[in-house]
Amino acid sequence: MKKLSATLLSAFALMAITAQIDPATASAFIGGTVIMAPLSNPLNARAWPSTASAVQRTYTNGTMLSLTGTCKNISTNVSFSINYTSYAAMAAPYVWCKIWHEVPNGSGIYKIGWVRGKYVHP
Repeated sequence: MKKLSATLLSAFALMAITAQIDPATASAFIGGTVIMAPLSNPLNARAWPSTASAVQRTYTNGTMLSLTGTCKNISTNVSFSINYTSYAAMAAPYVWCKIWHEVPNGSGIYKIGWVRGKYVHP
């Protein structure tokens, strides 16, 4: 029984290590494009879905983003999945969408960030 437990523990540890996905090979992301961001105020990608959160990076109109497929309405605390037809839900007030992006640019380090949904079109 101890040997079986050790084997299962090793298998789970290996699965946890290999579960880290390289963004270049991930297929769960949805492409999005930054739209309607004011020219004088680019879209801020933040650490958390809040304007009080630290800005990780900024994006201008036309920039392609990798959406994780999840958005959250912070006034109702309801999360929802997105697809290519969900722009109306994304554009609602208080909606933030989760992205996967390189921070800082050119570093090769990828992090989760949040952007206002109304400025991204899937």
